[in-house]
Amino acid sequence: MLATGLTGTINKASQTITFGALSNVAVGTTTALTATANSGLTISYTSSNTGVATISGTNVVAVAVGSTTITASQAGNSNYDAAANVSQSLTVDPAPTTLAAGDIAVIGYNASGSPTDTITLLILKTLNPGTVFYVSDNEVSTAGGTSFADSSEAEATFTVSA
Repeated sequence: MLATGLTGTINKASQTITFGALSNVAVGTTTALTATANSGLTISYTSSNTGVATISGTNVVAVAVGSTTITASQAGNSNYDAAANVSQSLTVDPAPTTLAAGDIAVIGYNASGSPTDTITLLILKTLNPGTVFYVSDNEVSTAGGTSFADSSEAEATFTVSA
């Protein structure tokens, strides 16, 4: 016999979001965001500083140097309650500078006002296309670790183009 007249409440299930730390990105890059909800429902994203990074679907687009907070959210549905938001910090770094072979780069400048002021120049025709070199903390070096010259306090990454 089938019972009739029964009433009750069906409670929604809870859900959680997993959203790992974000690596630094460079201006001009688009990076996939990979947060997931244990319910399998679609995640939405927001950026706290759209002057630094914007959201396009499930991607973050780095538009300027700075930092922002990317928040993953899931509003729930008829079967699941809304998940607690999960936020991660994102730092957007300057894009690497590309210089052509034959360019001259000013690597360091000591503006102390003394007679020993110096400017260090690196003529890039001595580097093979595709060589990446770094300027950081008074040293200029290639990815392979070869030092070229001292420089003033500066940080940058350069790639030599053909």
